[in-house]
Amino acid sequence: MTSDVAYKYMVAKGIASVLVKEGVSFKFIILAAGKGTRMKSSRAKVLHEIMGRPMLAYVLDTAERLESSGIYVIVGYQSKAVQETFCDRPIKFILQHEQLGTGHAVLCAASELSGYSGDVVILCGDVPFLRPETVRGLIQQHIARKAALSVLTTIVDDPGHYGRVIKDGKGNILKIAEDKDATPDEKLICEVNTGIYCAKFPVLIDALRRAGRDNVQGEYYLTDAVHLIKEMGHRVISVITDRQDEVIMGINSMAELARAEEMMRMISDK
Repeated sequence: MTSDVAYKYMVAKGIASVLVKEGVSFKFIILAAGKGTRMKSSRAKVLHEIMGRPMLAYVLDTAERLESSGIYVIVGYQSKAVQETFCDRPIKFILQHEQLGTGHAVLCAASELSGYSGDVVILCGDVPFLRPETVRGLIQQHIARKAALSVLTTIVDDPGHYGRVIKDGKGNILKIAEDKDATPDEKLICEVNTGIYCAKFPVLIDALRRAGRDNVQGEYYLTDAVHLIKEMGHRVISVITDRQDEVIMGINSMAELARAEEMMRMISDK
């Protein structure tokens, strides 16, 4: 049941049940397996509360209002606690036994969604300010532009540590260059990856399996799928949002959690 605080938040944001387009079927994959080491807490990151509610609850609110054909939450660290917290939600949990990166988390859904040939929307479990309208825009552009992978991006004055979006002359994405790997010219790019995607599920899984984890961290990176899908001959696009407050506000420390609490309180008081 949605709390009064959540209801006030939704009213303030203009959130209602949002139908993307009649006849369009898609599923959500929400990444919620991480520990959130920088929080310096024994509690799973997505269970940390903002105005009395776990931050994952806000993300689920958004997903549930988009009338998808299924919501799948990838759990790992403290998986039992996360599942117990949201056991009354109309969602399915998928266990990531080892935390081997964001790409691996999505790969964990392959068997559960075996035979599914439609689109998936990938969200992070720590973006509590994300609105259904923003996600709807991503899905609509993905379908209208016949993309295999659509990346929600935003333009910032200081790209900082965010992955830069590298495009060709036609505006299609070639790759995501992580800050640590970006060239000096790439570092000047101000369009950045938000970590929110819409993709044709079979194409994405194929790309992630090709990517492997032959890297320093030994992990599967979701961003590796971007250039691989392009190389496979498919279209990869960016959908730019100007709502930076929704998509790139990091909640990676107790100080940032406190800032998110203040922002949510301001919204609910309107």
